Amino acid sequence: MDSRLAVICAIVGTIWAVMGSTVSAAVASNIIQEWASVKPPAAPELKPMTVDPKNTALLMIDFMNYSFGKRPRCLASLPAIKKLLEEARAGSGSAMHGLNVIVPVDGMCSAEAFAEQYVARHMTHAPRVSSKVTLTRTGMTKF
Repeated sequence: MDSRLAVICAIVGTIWAVMGSTVSAAVASNIIQEWASVKPPAAPELKPMTVDPKNTALLMIDFMNYSFGKRPRCLASLPAIKKLLEEARAGSGSAMHGLNVIVPVDGMCSAEAFAEQYVARHMTHAPRVSSKVTLTRTGMTKF
């Protein structure tokens, strides 16, 4: 009996040690340590949008020379963004008021692709914000 008890205690002790170190490693880690192993989620869906100017805002922010110099796609997006802004102003007299938000992805411009990816993901999944956000493209938006 003593040898069986010793074996059982050894097995239980080994399991406990392995599980304890696994839990300890998981608790000790952070997003920086896990960065390379994080798999991004699927791209969010783009949706057509008909804007109600009484409760929707078109946000056009961070159009900076720095971004346009780093990412040629940013400069190429300007004609579509200009057209969207003109349509917004013609449809409502103003391009910014209300509560709902449309985010035209072809108008996102950052010096880094990850920043654009983050905005698309965050705006469509953030608590309390995502229900008011429609991710779209300039050609999918009507005023």
